[in-house]
Amino acid sequence: MEFEELLDLERKIDECIEKEDFELLNKLLDEREKFINSKLPKEVLKLIYEKDQIRKKKIKKIIDKLKVQAKDLKAGEKALKGYGNIFGLENEGGRFKGKG
Repeated sequence: MEFEELLDLERKIDECIEKEDFELLNKLLDEREKFINSKLPKEVLKLIYEKDQIRKKKIKKIIDKLKVQAKDLKAGEKALKGYGNIFGLENEGGRFKGKG
């Protein structure tokens, strides 16, 4: 039964990465740690390790994508703040105030 639970956890971990549900992913990894600490056979531990290497690569790609999105958002925010000067408004602290 324990092995079936571990397989189910592994499947759920992969699903979380695909769905980018990292809050649930962390909970599942904590749950999986109990299995890993319960003296699993070395072959099983090696398979988990190999799968985790693939998972880390997927997560790295997601992180890189998020970094680009964050950079684009910052550029958009900066552009929006700059529009105040075009309309003769002062832009202080992200709020537009009329001159005068």
